[in-house]
Amino acid sequence: AEYLHATRYRQETTGGILEWKLQPEADMHGRTILIIDDILDEGTTLCAIADYCRAHGASEVLTAVLVDKQHDRCSVTAWTTRATGAMPRASMQSRVSDIDSHLTIPPTDWYQSLTAAGLLNPAVHGPARYWLQVEGSFTRALQKQCSRSFHVEVRREGFATPTQEEARRLRIPHRQHAWIREVSLCYNQPWVLARTVIPLKCLEGEGRRLLHLGNRPLGAYLFTSPHWQRGPLETGLCRPVIPGQPELARRSLFSG
Repeated sequence: AEYLHATRYRQETTGGILEWKLQPEADMHGRTILIIDDILDEGTTLCAIADYCRAHGASEVLTAVLVDKQHDRCSVTAWTTRATGAMPRASMQSRVSDIDSHLTIPPTDWYQSLTAAGLLNPAVHGPARYWLQVEGSFTRALQKQCSRSFHVEVRREGFATPTQEEARRLRIPHRQHAWIREVSLCYNQPWVLARTVIPLKCLEGEGRRLLHLGNRPLGAYLFTSPHWQRGPLETGLCRPVIPGQPELARRSLFSG
């Protein structure tokens, strides 16, 4: 057993960058690590500690908490459709091939920091870095680059079962349905695949609007509503199963 202390809150009421007060010193290589915490709020600090353990060689990381604080949460994820992650410009169109209309989102491993993901895939520090870290609305950032031809294409939406990883991240029963929306953010052709998982509880009251977004961007609702606050960005390393699938992604958790 070993004590460690990490925080994102310092003297604030909302979390920021992870700060280590006391880092673990034990050799973790090839070992199963159990992290025990007192209160689980958003889970971001706990996930960052788990990333640290994996980056230092842990073969498996398990977590346990004494108290789980309940929030309304929804998960918003964006996958860049090309490994370049390049900023869309007309002069770069020849570098980007058409994306098959049946292209699906690949399995993705998530990390609480770009640095942790970069230890396994240096591509996150390449041209994609800007898009993986851009603050505010990802959709709005794209619109600024291609205002004339930007549009949202709904690929599929409806009630479905989230993946087990998504259910764990949202802390809902893994067989419980949620409203799942997948869209392409397009500039002449798809540049970004986006997936939103909205638990049933978030669809009550004003949240019912999320069922009727159509081709309107989700960010236009989330970033103008005082009810929702976005947590820190996570970086995803994809495991493509067919050619042309995304290789990098970003994700954030909105809480209300």
